[in-house]
Amino acid sequence: LARDKELNRFLTNLLKDEKANQLCDIPQLLKDLEEVDKVKLKGKHIYLYFKQLGIDLYTGKKIVLNQLLTSTKYDTDHIIPQSSLDNLVLVEREVNLKVKGNHYPVPSRIQDEQKKLWHFLLQKKAISEKKYGNLTRTSKIKLEIQFMNKMKRLAGKKILLVAVALC
Repeated sequence: LARDKELNRFLTNLLKDEKANQLCDIPQLLKDLEEVDKVKLKGKHIYLYFKQLGIDLYTGKKIVLNQLLTSTKYDTDHIIPQSSLDNLVLVEREVNLKVKGNHYPVPSRIQDEQKKLWHFLLQKKAISEKKYGNLTRTSKIKLEIQFMNKMKRLAGKKILLVAVALC
C-alpha cells in the first residue's frame, strides 16, 4: 500500500477508538493527511507524525504539524544507535539533545511518563514490538560489540572495493 492509503486506513480504524480520540484529534489527523503533500509523506518525519498520532514519544506533547513542516523544532531520534524506521521516533529536538542525548536505554523519567502511550501505540500497531522493546528496555546492550561488528563489515567491503579498483 502507498503510505497515504496505509495511514488513512490506520487512522480511520482509530475513529471509533475512545482512547485514541482522548489522546488526539483523529478527525483532524485524517484532514491533515488529506492536505499534506504526498511527496512530503514519503519522508520519515511526516510518516512518523501520523503513526505516532501527532504525539512526541518522549514528552507526550502534541506535535504541531506546521512547525514540523517549517522549522527545526523536531528531530527523528534513533532509540538505539542503529538505522531503521523501527528504531526511529519523532521528538522535540530540545528534549532529544538535553534529556535523551546519546543515552541508551531511554532515560527512566521518559519511560515512566510515556510507557502507557507507547503500549497503546503498540496495541494499535502504530509501533512495532521491536520499537516498543527498544523504548522500554531498562538494561544496556552491548553497543560496542554491535559497533565493532558493523565496522568490521564496512572494513571488509572497503577492502573488497580497493581490491576491485586495483584489478
